[in-house]
Amino acid sequence: MAIKWDKPEQIKAWARQKAARAKMKAGDVVRWIKEHPVEAAALGTAAVTVANKGAKIYGIHSEMKRRDTDFYDPRTGTHAFTRRRLKAREQAEIDRRYNQGESYVSIFNDMNLLK
Repeated sequence: MAIKWDKPEQIKAWARQKAARAKMKAGDVVRWIKEHPVEAAALGTAAVTVANKGAKIYGIHSEMKRRDTDFYDPRTGTHAFTRRRLKAREQAEIDRRYNQGESYVSIFNDMNLLK
């Protein structure tokens, strides 16, 4: 069902309809929690456990991505961030050029890898 958004009244009616449905669903959830307190406590505990585990896994993933794409240049005291993880041949070229005295920022900029 395609909705035409010609008039502000249509948008307001659609928003009221969605809000009423969400309120009804929230009421159903509260009623179920009151009728099944043991199951609700178990589900709540499980949800918190899963959320904590997911947050920990996401944190580890984010740290590994940062380590793969962040290069610190002690000569200039700056960090250079790449768009993605480097391939082996790129890493070899970067090491060669860095040992010749170039900075990470100029190398990544020449290779179009600078974020």
